Amino acid sequence: SADDAATMSFYKLGAMFSIVAVKIGFGLAPRYFSSNAALLSLANAFSAGIFLAGGLCHLLPEAAAAFDNLPPAWRHTFPEHFAFS
Repeated sequence: SADDAATMSFYKLGAMFSIVAVKIGFGLAPRYFSSNAALLSLANAFSAGIFLAGGLCHLLPEAAAAFDNLPPAWRHTFPEHFAFS
């Protein structure tokens, strides 16, 4: 229907402008906080953690599938030992 399409277009435009505003805001933030080295260091560490977590989360499905191919003697203990090591 026409109302649903218009509503969806409104939400898409709102999402587009909010994403652009956030990108501009965070893109210009280092310029205004360049005098605070501790804050920039903290932000750098946070962003590195985000990228590291994203990369590791992409590996989880393959790792979970690999546990199915373990020998029968290891199936009940290997995941726990691996997680705690």
